[in-house]
Amino acid sequence: MESYLKEARRLKAFKIVTCLSPLIILLLGSLDHFMYGLCGENAFVGMWAPVGESIWEHLKIAFYPTLFFWTAVYFVFSPLLKTRPAAWFAGAAVAAVTSAFGVVLTQYFAVEAFGLPNEIYVHIPDFFVALCFSQAAGAHVVSRSDEKKGAAILVSLAAAVTVVCVIFSVLAAAA
Repeated sequence: MESYLKEARRLKAFKIVTCLSPLIILLLGSLDHFMYGLCGENAFVGMWAPVGESIWEHLKIAFYPTLFFWTAVYFVFSPLLKTRPAAWFAGAAVAAVTSAFGVVLTQYFAVEAFGLPNEIYVHIPDFFVALCFSQAAGAHVVSRSDEKKGAAILVSLAAAVTVVCVIFSVLAAAA
């Protein structure tokens, strides 16, 4: 009975984190959008914060806040969530990559397919929709991931995307 209650608490905590994550990441990403300018166009901040209005820079608005959120949640709540690190960070990788590309897809789809104005009041709801889907995908990977090999590949994907983001950010900041 006690193990059943612990498992019920773990599942409840996981559901709460999954449901709150799009809102928290939306706030972090929105703040991140302005961070480079607020920090005096610091090149170090430009590695994770957008330095312009290009598609590449909009990928960073979702990717880094998602990765930061999932990492922070793991270290703060890992005793309660009792999730294996490989499975957790595989979910983080999936959430980060799908959120980054999801934001770009939803924003440009709304503007081009529906003819909506290319304004922030359109981008914020698009960002939220993309985050909802990406967080659900990440949670699915965490809850279904059994193979550490597969999880390691996904963690490697997150590391590779991070390296590519840093390289392109440094090049963009230097230009």
